[in-house]
Amino acid sequence: MKDSKVLVKILYAVIRISAVVIVLLLLYKLLFWSYDFGYRIFSDEPMEAGIGRTISVAIVDGKSVKEVGELLENKGLIRNSTLFVFQEKFSEYEGMMKPGVYELKTSMTPQEIIEFMATEQETEEEEIEEGNSNGASIGDEDEVEVEGEEELVNPDITDGENAEGESTQETDEVNE
Repeated sequence: MKDSKVLVKILYAVIRISAVVIVLLLLYKLLFWSYDFGYRIFSDEPMEAGIGRTISVAIVDGKSVKEVGELLENKGLIRNSTLFVFQEKFSEYEGMMKPGVYELKTSMTPQEIIEFMATEQETEEEEIEEGNSNGASIGDEDEVEVEGEEELVNPDITDGENAEGESTQETDEVNE
């Protein structure tokens, strides 16, 4: 009788210790997952390193951020649509994503995708309003972008003159 009481107490202690270990392991897993999720909100990696592939995505008016995230996940641009919702929520572009057709790269981070979708059409609309229909833009560094190539422009040089102000047009001088 006494042996069975000792055996029951040992079995009860083993069950209690096992329950505590299981709870601690679950708590550890939950904390690790929470940290990873929170870390990825602000520093998620792109799907592909390097240049990546370009994928066209059409976002129609009225789509929620969750639906946009699911579309991007299905296209292979992001890893987790739920995480994308939080990334958009905590970004400076919250609620600013616009409908449209976007050319996105698999080398873009979710934060870059959100920024692109919030600011891309704004830029195109501003260029049209400014009357710049050829797509060229002149920045503070006097650079003109022409079909993917950059060309430096020096405002001191006019057509037909080189940097020293001498004429580059050939003229015949007649010595009389």
